[in-house]
Amino acid sequence: MDIMVDIDGTLTNERSGFNYVQRTPRLDIIDLINKLYESHRITLWTSRHSEDEQVTRVWLAEHNVKFHVLIFNKPWYDIFLDDKAINACEGKYIEQVESTIRRDRGGFVE
Repeated sequence: MDIMVDIDGTLTNERSGFNYVQRTPRLDIIDLINKLYESHRITLWTSRHSEDEQVTRVWLAEHNVKFHVLIFNKPWYDIFLDDKAINACEGKYIEQVESTIRRDRGGFVE
């Protein structure tokens, strides 16, 4: 299964600003992504500009975020309507991810 993950506001607590070095990690999401990495393709998709690639890769390495692909320049938007989106800022996102994987693939790797 291919899983797209945002960085700012999803892997980090902060959502705005450009001081990427000072971002604090959301360890629960990072743990989930690292578990999923073992049996799924993880693509990080960020609105950060490609000029921020080095600082972004350093931050991801410092916080041991596992991924297969890193894509920059995601379009900026206020609302994202999508039939597969899970909001990582609302309550039971881990359960939603696990439920979706069970439904679509028949299992979740612990």
